Amino acid sequence: MIRRAGLAAVLLLAACGRRDLAPPEILGEINNEYLTTDEYLHHFKARGGLALAGPARDQLKAMLVAELVDRRLLLTEARRRRIKPVREDVRREFDALGRKGWEPVDRAAAWNVEDDIYEQRQIELLLRRVVPAPDSPGRAAVAAWLAGHPGAAVRPPRIRIAQVVVHSSAMANELRGAMMRGATLPAAARSLRLEGAEPCWVAEADLPDELRDVARTAVYGAVLGPVASEYGYHVAVVSDRRPAGALPAAESDRLGRRRLLAERRDEAVRRFVAGLRRGAVIRLDRDAIGRL
Repeated sequence: MIRRAGLAAVLLLAACGRRDLAPPEILGEINNEYLTTDEYLHHFKARGGLALAGPARDQLKAMLVAELVDRRLLLTEARRRRIKPVREDVRREFDALGRKGWEPVDRAAAWNVEDDIYEQRQIELLLRRVVPAPDSPGRAAVAAWLAGHPGAAVRPPRIRIAQVVVHSSAMANELRGAMMRGATLPAAARSLRLEGAEPCWVAEADLPDELRDVARTAVYGAVLGPVASEYGYHVAVVSDRRPAGALPAAESDRLGRRRLLAERRDEAVRRFVAGLRRGAVIRLDRDAIGRL
């Protein structure tokens, strides 16, 4: 399944390029177009580059190959429908990741990040066009969903945090330096043409481990970072915390309705992709995949 959630983090990971020591191997064909080890390894890094062994590694490979097939089918369909994102919007999003302040080695490694963003926008525009918005669920459906997901009505520990994530350690230190001289995080970010500095509530579990460990005990208003994680370099400020607790009935109802709508849309997307698969010619080389 193709998801937008965490796109900036994924693209930062994707920037960790590699130099090929050997020609890419062909893993299969999708509608007479090759799927190669280069594409797989790029996707593997973008998904976190987990080092697994045994059956877990085989399961991960199967999942990543399936995702690559779905992505290729969606991109082919988007191009067939002549869906073209606005390049300037893509460049602005690329700039928001801190491209202009990246060190030369980072820029060299990120040669295809802008293309990744463009293709992700193509997929999103395609799905927006072809997958209709699901009908809003009624009260009975929401109540049934909440009954089946009792943990959803419990608010996890949350932190109110403002942060900027960049790929360049030099830019992260420049950002911190501006704040140590008295600038707020939003002001410092704007001066460097960065985005994402406004405070918001997030669940502790949604923060990278390295940042969560620091944010849990941080003094309110103190400058945190740069904190290095798999997503890049974080500079952040914590302004409040809330412990876990039961959600009010109205809030749990809104949450259940949102989650149920999301599940219904995901199911509609899966049906659309399944239709693309049925109409496609897909040949995979299991031996080549096994050698990954």
